[in-house]
Formats: sequence, structure tokens, C-alpha cells
Amino acid sequence: MKLYLISYPHFFADEVKSVTLLMEQYDFTFHLRKPHAQDFEYENYLKHLPLQYHSRVVLHSAWHLQNQFNVKGVHFPSYDRGETKKYPKHGTQSTSCHSLQEIKQHDGEFNYMFLSPIFNSISKKGYKSTFNIFEVQQHLKNARHSDIIALGGISALTYPMLENCMFDGLAVLGAVWTLNPSKKINYTQNLKSIYQCIHPDYIA
Repeated sequence: MKLYLISYPHFFADEVKSVTLLMEQYDFTFHLRKPHAQDFEYENYLKHLPLQYHSRVVLHSAWHLQNQFNVKGVHFPSYDRGETKKYPKHGTQSTSCHSLQEIKQHDGEFNYMFLSPIFNSISKKGYKSTFNIFEVQQHLKNARHSDIIALGGISALTYPMLENCMFDGLAVLGAVWTLNPSKKINYTQNLKSIYQCIHPDYIA
């Protein structure tokens, strides 16, 4: 099962250093998502991230930087899917969906799609899941062209409820960064607890 780590939505002290340390230790795709950032801030972020990790980064904005930094791919939120026509495919393209109907509608248009929130969100207070896990599981048994990635409330505690759902991957955010990453948080331990759910033989 593939693992995706989404950046904290706001910049915090030593963030690139923290992300670098995590990428050194764990195998995951890093989604760089800063909703309020300017393009130059994305560019500065990538300039400070070691070159060898650019191929594991997916941009949620500043898509024009994908060739300059040779990143893994680009991600389009639902309200920006029309932008895909402006960017020739170079690497992966992904999007976010919030219903099974949306997943069915866009199947095959993207390499993978986030489906959220599967559980009540950790990072967005009040953002509650409306999914029936059994219905999701039944849908995932069907043949499909795009990978489906579970997002929302994913942690070591909720992972067991997803083991038999046949998701192609998991995306985490709040379980790693918590609600306030500016505090002294053990990001490595947070990610390790989830990583070991997927890779039980992993020893750090």
C-alpha cells in the first residue's frame, strides 16, 4: 500500500528540514500543499529541499514549476480540475474527491484520486465523515483505472478499519503534523506509527 504525506497548510519553523529528515527515513510521496502561498514561496521551498527528493514531491499549486524542479507530479483540487488542460502531462496527475459519485465520474482521468474524509478529520476540526465504510469497500472491489487513496482521519488507531477496504494507498496530514507543528512535535515517531501499520516488518 502506498503512503502519501501532505504538508501542513501553513509554513512553520524548520519545516523543510523536518520534511527532509522524514524523507530520509521513510518511503512516501510528499504532497506540497500551501493554500495561501505565493508561487515564489513554493519555488523557495523546493530550492531548500535536497534535489534527490524532488522526484517524490507533488505540487498542489505553482504547477508551472513541475518541469523546472522535475517533481513527481501535480495535484488539482476539485475547483481547479479545468487547469489540467493547460499543463501537458509530465509525471503524475491527481485530484481530490469527496463522494463515490465523484470518484466514478473522474475514473481514468487521473493517476490517483484522494477520497475524503474517510474518518473525521484530525487537521480540520468539525470536518466529519459521511462515508459508509461498507459502501466504500464494495465500490473498491470494482475494476477501476485510477488508484483511490484514503484521506481524512487516517492514523495508527483508524488504520485497522481500512485493512480490508482495498484502498490503493493512504494519505496522512494531522496524524503527523498535529494541529500545531510549531510546537516541539516528534514528527518521526508520528509517521513511524503509521508506516509500521503498512510495513509491519519495518525497524528503525
